[in-house]
Amino acid sequence: MASSNVLSTRTGPRGMPNASGTVRAANIRAHNRAIVLEMVWWEQSISRAEIARRTGLSRSTVSNITDELFETGLLRNAGEGQSIGGKPPKLLGFNDDRYGILGVELGATHIGVVLTNLRGRIVHWERVEHDVRGDPEGTLEQLFALITEAAHRRERGMRRVVGIGVAVPTPVDPAKPNAFSPRVLPKWGDVRLSDALEARFGVPVVVDNDANLGALAECWWGAGRNGRDLAFIKLGTGIGCGFVINQEIHRGATFLAGELGHLAIQRDGPLCDCGRPGCLVKYLGRAAVLDRARELCASPPASIPELIAAAERGEEGATTVLAEAAEHLAVAVVNLVNLVNPATVVFGGGLSGAGERLLAPISAALLSRYQWASDAKTNLVVSSLGESGIALGAATAVLARALKEPALFENKLAA
Repeated sequence: MASSNVLSTRTGPRGMPNASGTVRAANIRAHNRAIVLEMVWWEQSISRAEIARRTGLSRSTVSNITDELFETGLLRNAGEGQSIGGKPPKLLGFNDDRYGILGVELGATHIGVVLTNLRGRIVHWERVEHDVRGDPEGTLEQLFALITEAAHRRERGMRRVVGIGVAVPTPVDPAKPNAFSPRVLPKWGDVRLSDALEARFGVPVVVDNDANLGALAECWWGAGRNGRDLAFIKLGTGIGCGFVINQEIHRGATFLAGELGHLAIQRDGPLCDCGRPGCLVKYLGRAAVLDRARELCASPPASIPELIAAAERGEEGATTVLAEAAEHLAVAVVNLVNLVNPATVVFGGGLSGAGERLLAPISAALLSRYQWASDAKTNLVVSSLGESGIALGAATAVLARALKEPALFENKLAA
């Protein structure tokens, strides 16, 4: 049965509305706006009557909400739907290009900035090399410049940008977005990144772990669009893993879920920065892989892409380095699949460019070592989102928040 969702507020002294009732009514209106906005976004075109039917909201409530959303420019007329015996219904569409979103990836040694529309389409992407881990002041200066340049790709610049998402290579407590691990970013203790960006650009900022946002990007735009559980493994300076379970990022009780790089694979291995021996990152992190290449390659590569290119040319040392890397990664993935059993494992970051040189040994290891080998149906894929995927995930985090909080769009009305 349809509900008008009109809240009857009790009255306080002298007939004034009860404050808690007023707040509750405002919360219900905001909740209903979010429901309608998300439905139009996901459907892309839908009638008011269909929204009312699916949500249980009254037609008058839906009409009022959609009128408000038209004022933000988020909705548009999308023609007429198919008639089922009467007048064809008028369809509402989502205006994907009304606003932009900025996504940032801060790696240990690089900065990437992406500008997207409201459907994840990349309008602008730029990446520069920078010592992010060791130079926070220079990083902020470079980041401000890159964001300003990207925003100017839109008419009216930041006035048409909903928010900024930032991916960082460290665990993040959503309630403390400025607090970073001193082991990962030791010089960033006094830097309040989120506050600095909000003060400079005047828009909301969402900060999260890079692997989490890589997983989010895969869930919305990549290998996880089928809606099933997935794990995203980022192979870079460090090794991180993000989980999407039931279409939600799984963070863990203290936001440390996915620290795959610190899975111990050798009891007496080299000492890690975390203080423990034999961590995966000491065998599979960028520095470790290139150190091994210097030992085995006649002409040591200066980067992971150069290493992969050498292996593709058939150079024995490079081929051996990648084979060893695949073996180490296989140990971690088998353990991950046994513990979490995701439908899909997606690999991103520089080393993922090795493609089948990584995937084939891991697939073989799953078949031979997975606890339920006969049921081993985990899909192993390299991310198709490219080097901008994590920054895209950062922008997606802003989009996901804005769809649930339409006030973020409404705040742009003056623009």
